Amino acid sequence: MQEKVFPKISIVTASFNQAQYLDDTIQSVLSQNYPNLEYIIIDGGSTDGSVEIIKKYADRLAYWVSEPDKGRGEAINKGFRQATGEIMGWLGCGDKYFPWTFAVVSQIFNALPEVEWLTSATPFGWITRDMPLRYYRRIGFSKEAFFDGHYLPIRGCIQQESTFWKNSLWLRAGGRVDSSIKITDFELWVRFWQHATLYCVWSPLAGIRHHQGQEAGIFEYNKTSKKILDNYYRNNIFSIFYHKARYMISRMPLLKNLIRYHYSAVKYDFKEEKWTIAKEPAKIIYKKR
Repeated sequence: MQEKVFPKISIVTASFNQAQYLDDTIQSVLSQNYPNLEYIIIDGGSTDGSVEIIKKYADRLAYWVSEPDKGRGEAINKGFRQATGEIMGWLGCGDKYFPWTFAVVSQIFNALPEVEWLTSATPFGWITRDMPLRYYRRIGFSKEAFFDGHYLPIRGCIQQESTFWKNSLWLRAGGRVDSSIKITDFELWVRFWQHATLYCVWSPLAGIRHHQGQEAGIFEYNKTSKKILDNYYRNNIFSIFYHKARYMISRMPLLKNLIRYHYSAVKYDFKEEKWTIAKEPAKIIYKKR
């Protein structure tokens, strides 16, 4: 019987005055009892009881600190500078992993060396401790569709809490998030795409908590993400028109079949009892606002 291998997984949570959500988030990480976990919490100097919650779990944390910082980006970078794991990810305060998350992630990275970053196809939303609110019918992400502009938040973005990557990819892409902007994850995905294919597994890996005021944040995210893409194209005028033209054509009923997108999926073959890779057509879904 083949011996199980548990690659080290490093998870960073950045928190600031979110005590009402913090305990749930921490428990969703630690309750999986993954044998090779490195959990790091960076608190921005909270005064609402967050530090007392963190101290309850201090003996199970690889590192934690509570001190003022310049925002989430700086906190995430601070946390990942402490990380030594082969697999990395960050979980926002209030968001939660599912009980099977680390088992699925470790199996896939072990079985498929070509997978350097991985996301969940159906991230859930949470309304209370144990009640899923809804899930998004997003089954995969195409690099071409991403750069054409289809995966901005209003249309269904790559969920940060459901995404994991190898440390080697992180280092090749610069080994940092851009702490000068609020939309740190989207900018990181732009850099990751330059080095590796994003694979999607149909098993949901995490859920994001919905709360008041988040809708305005989505529109801000969308606006900033467009600017990030424009900055990516700024040295190549042809690329700007190329991707915008493809986006417009893909939305025209009579012409949309001219633009075909595919995504890379990770599936479990029950007959062979192993994880496999497949290339699937990517269906672009539009959501009216």
